[in-house]
Amino acid sequence: MANEVVPYIIVKELLEKLSVQLLKEHDKQQHELLQESLKSILPGVMHKVCSRLNWQDNIELTDLIIEEFNNEMKLEEMSEVADIIGLSGEEYIVVQNAIVRYMAMDKECVIAAEREVKDSIERTQKLRQEIESCNVEGAHEYLQNKTKLVEKINELNQKMQDCIEKIQLYKTALEEKKIILKREEKKFDEVSKNISITELSEKSVAFLDVLQSRLYSNEIKKVEEFFMIKIKELARKNNFIDSIMIDTNFNVHIYKNITFDTKRVCNRIKKLGVESYWTEYGTVHCQGLLTSANVKDLNEFVSFYDMKNEKISILQEIEKSRLSKGEKQVFIMALYWSFMKLNKQEVPFVIDTPFARIDTEHRANITKRFFMDLSGQVFIFSTNEEIVGENYEKMKNRIQAEFLLENSDNLQTIVYANEYFGG
Repeated sequence: MANEVVPYIIVKELLEKLSVQLLKEHDKQQHELLQESLKSILPGVMHKVCSRLNWQDNIELTDLIIEEFNNEMKLEEMSEVADIIGLSGEEYIVVQNAIVRYMAMDKECVIAAEREVKDSIERTQKLRQEIESCNVEGAHEYLQNKTKLVEKINELNQKMQDCIEKIQLYKTALEEKKIILKREEKKFDEVSKNISITELSEKSVAFLDVLQSRLYSNEIKKVEEFFMIKIKELARKNNFIDSIMIDTNFNVHIYKNITFDTKRVCNRIKKLGVESYWTEYGTVHCQGLLTSANVKDLNEFVSFYDMKNEKISILQEIEKSRLSKGEKQVFIMALYWSFMKLNKQEVPFVIDTPFARIDTEHRANITKRFFMDLSGQVFIFSTNEEIVGENYEKMKNRIQAEFLLENSDNLQTIVYANEYFGG
């Protein structure tokens, strides 16, 4: 404003005089243009008019008209206007607009703006004094942390952009694969028409074998997942079993996370040899070792950890014979429950003395999360110390029939319908 506006406000009177001078010069230019137009056009127009009215062509009449027009437009006064500035039509409009804009500016606005600037400077000085007097301990650390976070954000944004680009590449590749697949399917249809039924049957059988294997693997995977869910609900111990695997021969393997000393593991591998160590400890354990060091074989694992002494947690298969009777009972219940979750049909479930090897705390948990979670018909053969009291009350609403069996001298069993212990 100081550079572009204030100077013109100072010479406001000169701007007014300039505006008047520009207007006079502009009017003079317009009148002169009009006079020249009349001198060039009017004689011809008058000649045509006289011809149409059968008048005698009179040059003096034309001159009189031009003279009267000049008098009416006051061209003599216009001729006294001095050409000082001499702007063109477009320049005249631009300059006049600028003059109008500057003339509309109020000097009071400038004064008010100056006052606001002074007030702002005073406030800034006070704030600067407050900042200088404040305790800014830790500000440097804050700025460093902020800089690191901003760099991390930029890094993550770049990674996100890279991922977006990769996704786009994968989408493009997917579309290309779909096109190839359709083309190959068409070729396959054409070739299939020429294949004999025998060859097609052989391929179908082979395909069914692969499909059956995959379906089996998928179902077994579900059983393993269901088992881990249920074992965590039923077992009181944390990490009682950390993983389970059912192989193709339907053997159930259970695993637990065990912490190993890398130095001892390396010494054991050196002593037994790679193949013997793999045979003794199993594939899952050895694969866990390779993953922990991100290597391809046990020799590389030894090279990686040979000079280190670290602790690593690896899945290790445990023998089911080492489980207590109660743990075995919980293990079997969780396994049965997992298989029953896959069954599309409701089948009867029969269990004898469910709490014979289960402590009191586990009994309440099993009642709630096992028996109450079973679907279909369930037969429970309980002693007078198992499904009784609180556990019986929890299940009472779902019991459809009760029978009391009484054994007389191990010779015969008497069955009492609609009776139960204490009833």
